[in-house]
Amino acid sequence: MTLSALPSEAGEAQNVTVLRRPADARVPLACWLAMPAMIAAERPPLVATHGIRRDAEEQAALLSSRAAELGRPVIAPHFDQTSWPYYQQVVREGRADQALLRLMRALKDEGVWLTATFDLAGFSGGGQFAHRFAMLHPETINRLTVVAAGWYTFPDDTLFPYGLASRPGQTRDWGSRFAERLDAFLQLPITVCVGAFDNRPDRNTRSGPDIERQQGRDRAARASRWAEALRCAARKRGLSADISHEILPGCGHDFAACVEQGGLDRLIFGASTGAGTALTPTPCFPSKRPPAVSCGKTVRRFQMTTTEPLKPEMLARAKWAFSTRRVPKHQAVLIDADLQSAASGDLIIGEVIQIGSHKRVQLTTGRNSELYVGDLVVLACGDRYAPDQFEGIAELDPEGADMLAGGGVIGRMRHSHGRMLPPTRIVPLGRLAGQTGTVLNLGAYALQPLTRPSALTVIGVVGASMNSGKTTAVASLTHGLTRAGRRVAAIKGTGTGAFGDYNAFIDAGAAFVADFTDAGMVSTYRQPLQRIASGFDTLLAHAKDADCDVAVMELADGVFQNETAELLKTPHIREGFAGVVFAGPDALAVAGGCAALRGMGIEPAAVTGTVSCSPLATLEAEAACGIAVMTREALRDPQEAAALLDHMLSDTVRMTPLPNAEKRAQGVGLAA
Repeated sequence: MTLSALPSEAGEAQNVTVLRRPADARVPLACWLAMPAMIAAERPPLVATHGIRRDAEEQAALLSSRAAELGRPVIAPHFDQTSWPYYQQVVREGRADQALLRLMRALKDEGVWLTATFDLAGFSGGGQFAHRFAMLHPETINRLTVVAAGWYTFPDDTLFPYGLASRPGQTRDWGSRFAERLDAFLQLPITVCVGAFDNRPDRNTRSGPDIERQQGRDRAARASRWAEALRCAARKRGLSADISHEILPGCGHDFAACVEQGGLDRLIFGASTGAGTALTPTPCFPSKRPPAVSCGKTVRRFQMTTTEPLKPEMLARAKWAFSTRRVPKHQAVLIDADLQSAASGDLIIGEVIQIGSHKRVQLTTGRNSELYVGDLVVLACGDRYAPDQFEGIAELDPEGADMLAGGGVIGRMRHSHGRMLPPTRIVPLGRLAGQTGTVLNLGAYALQPLTRPSALTVIGVVGASMNSGKTTAVASLTHGLTRAGRRVAAIKGTGTGAFGDYNAFIDAGAAFVADFTDAGMVSTYRQPLQRIASGFDTLLAHAKDADCDVAVMELADGVFQNETAELLKTPHIREGFAGVVFAGPDALAVAGGCAALRGMGIEPAAVTGTVSCSPLATLEAEAACGIAVMTREALRDPQEAAALLDHMLSDTVRMTPLPNAEKRAQGVGLAA
């Protein structure tokens, strides 16, 4: 069977055809080809390697005019996200370098190219692939062009892959293998390009003191430093080097702009127009050649699709985190590789590559599952605010993202508590999408938005910090009020998705349990205040629809956390509470927390938390703030819980001592 194709554009119908060669049993790597009608037999083909957008088709199309002019085929391999998640690193699982070598051998057999070597160019992530491939296989390369790579392997003694030094304990010593071929690599004609405006670090530019010290802060600085490092390495070895550094005018980090405005195609192909070169018709391809699919008409800018079918075996293997519990698994049928567009709430399928702080993932079934390297997991992209653990944001690095919470949140860690291990690392394979290509996001599976009900008593529970006893207070008060004959809803209004609090509320006997995930947010950190407030209204309305007459709502973290503080200052939220219970770890935190609440116009009705575990700390707290401290046993007691609710519903501004408070004081020999 022969290749079939449609002409690319009317004006180029006789010059070049853009078509796709699919992967097959012999060659697992697909590619797009820009095939001139006439080939210069003595000129090498150009292999153009895409970045993480995986826009091989667009690159082949954008380079097709120059290819036709010079009679040089363009081969644009397509490293799909599922099969080649680490292609930029060349030697990771799957061996992208070997896949390209197999593809090139097959294309030579099929008559696509006729020379001994080929030119190699790569943009962004493809630039990472291109220079590492050339370092490992310099004998296959005629000329190398590296464009706007995020970071580089330097010819120095930094640990591989940042340099060529061997990593201790590594079974595969790739640093030394790269170093063995360094002389041959440095003698290649090498052009290092970057856009004039490509000087802003982004989520795909590795950051940190060590790499910035070696390579620079942004792509522009890193291209310049790497080119100079290659020249220095060549001089030290007494080698003659042809290494140039080019700035592409008028463009940033965009391949089409680099071609159309920056003249990248002329740099990649060289300045020759092909005049005087003998051109021969493109040969008829042998029948052993696999069928290819034409792209039809070529356009200068593509609206690229980045989706691929989700393999059923991947879906079956994946561990779905608790945060994704509202999304039906069967609706995930595609993988969208556009990680740069990932937003909070998007469902991400990824592979565990390193076990760190989170050694387990909380499943939708309500149990923990041990994590192993190689596990597939489905998590939600999101932010997290946890002073005792991690602070992170909803950004994904295709080479490895961070598991920010055991309930199933993936993003980029920015800060961590000193006692925490590094986060568990996961390579995101893509965003899960439905049949139409729409990315699955928790927001699409939220409870129906409703307005806040008026006939529902709401008790707010806030605290000094994480782990101050808020969840225990909600569960205990829910249990006590339930025993007192109330139908109680237990709700977590802010925080990060996890099943610990959710399960605790169920165990306490709540008639309705929900959290912000049910309102479509995997985390409320960095979410718009109006969205969080609307989530409050929706959850409370559904609690009322479940015939609850009291709702106990927890606000995560401390009163100084940004979203919590802003919510408590919002009249719609603050005035909706019949009363507020404050949880603190010690007397000083209680005194400061109650003062902060009073500064917001909120008089706490009771104090609880881990401070209540100590009789002495309890007396200090009560003396400092003038409010009764309740133990969890007191909150669970139906009479004391009912008395607390009655106090909130009364017109009393400051709470008088609750039953047994004076006895508790006398029991330790101190005055109340």
